[in-house]
Amino acid sequence: MGTRTNDPITSLIADENNKLYSRNTQHAMVLQTLNEHPNSTYRELSKFAKYFEPTLFSRRLPELVRKGKVVRRDPRICTVGGQLCTVWDIADNG
Repeated sequence: MGTRTNDPITSLIADENNKLYSRNTQHAMVLQTLNEHPNSTYRELSKFAKYFEPTLFSRRLPELVRKGKVVRRDPRICTVGGQLCTVWDIADNG
């Protein structure tokens, strides 16, 4: 992304966060959390990881499915959101 020296502080902070939380780093965090808490919904994983933004999990899990690291399981009622949600698990080859 990159920022200019005259960008607002919020842009500078966002740029630093993007560097710290690269997609590969996010994938590793999602896989670690899922390994510790298999058969979880994305909101449950976010809660287990004490990560404030569940959308990180909702975006990264399908990417990890495409990479063959994660599989979808039958949906169930999420203990966090109270709605029917996809359940995620580590793939056998994950």
